[in-house]
Amino acid sequence: MIYINGRFLSQRSTGVQRFSLQLLMALDLLLTRKNISEKFILLCPLGVSPPLLLNITIRFVGFGIKGHLWEQLVLPFASRFSYLLNFSGGAPLLKVKQFVTIHDTVLYDYPSAYTFVFRNWYKFLFGVLSKTSRKIFTVSQFSKERLLRIFNICKERVGVLYNACGHMDSLIADNSILSELNIEKNTFVLAVGSLNPTKNISRLLNAIEKIEVDLVIVGGSNAGVFSIDNEERCKTNVKYAGYITDEKLKSLYENAIIFIFPSIYEGFGIPPLEAMTCGCPVVASNAASIPEVCGDAAYYFNPLDVGDMEAAIHKVMKNAELRDRLVANGSARINMFQWENTAISLFSQLRQCDLFKESIR
Repeated sequence: MIYINGRFLSQRSTGVQRFSLQLLMALDLLLTRKNISEKFILLCPLGVSPPLLLNITIRFVGFGIKGHLWEQLVLPFASRFSYLLNFSGGAPLLKVKQFVTIHDTVLYDYPSAYTFVFRNWYKFLFGVLSKTSRKIFTVSQFSKERLLRIFNICKERVGVLYNACGHMDSLIADNSILSELNIEKNTFVLAVGSLNPTKNISRLLNAIEKIEVDLVIVGGSNAGVFSIDNEERCKTNVKYAGYITDEKLKSLYENAIIFIFPSIYEGFGIPPLEAMTCGCPVVASNAASIPEVCGDAAYYFNPLDVGDMEAAIHKVMKNAELRDRLVANGSARINMFQWENTAISLFSQLRQCDLFKESIR
């Protein structure tokens, strides 16, 4: 029997929560398709809405306690009889028999991007978990190398579970977002990201200013987490969509002339793969894990050089042949990142740790 931390179901959906939800559902399907008898139990705080699961049991615990208190006090007691899987970053300090997922090391590499309370809590938490947990999962080879260096642990204690993009396939695009933003197909550049300074939106605004095209930015900010860049945000050709449904996001991917990903730091970065899934050409930063994820399916630029970013956007916008090549490469690239493969990797790594003897048949 293995428990799963379901706190992510009570949080706003970002890349970390999407990873947790999609991996949970992929693991559930894997148990069904491969006829695996090992029992998994999802532990949830009261009031959340778990997805429909066929083989993973759902159990609500906590008597109304939520957030960090639920994770730190209720969860270790509820999972006391076995191992606990944590997919979304947080994990209980008082639990020893557990697996944790640290998606990136941005708190160490770019501490100024986060508030004092947030970064110091998670630095303390990750420092303890790196020593007490059975194994650490992360989402890219780039992040694995950073974790090995920062925590000075042996490479066998860190495993990679890649993000994926298959969640876009089942969505039906909601084109109402086009009229809401007053935009038309192939007339705008799309960016997806919060106002965290590592997302590099301020340089993107400067780069797009000299190009005659609208920029649509999807995402929001959280003042309790991010130290927000106060640079002017109101540009005449910039439209802030904020948080929107996945169906509306799919429409933007399908109708944008290009997708731009200017981040200076990513532990993985799901949006470029989402764009590739929707047939949108990707122009991306050459920093951190992004080249590892995008391979030959993106046109790269230096994210710290506004002129280089501007030139890359302009070149891909004006070159239909280049856009077609990026779309074709993207269509092949996404086959490398499937949630079923991630679930299989998770199951195999748990088996290597002798949690159970059953193999995937």
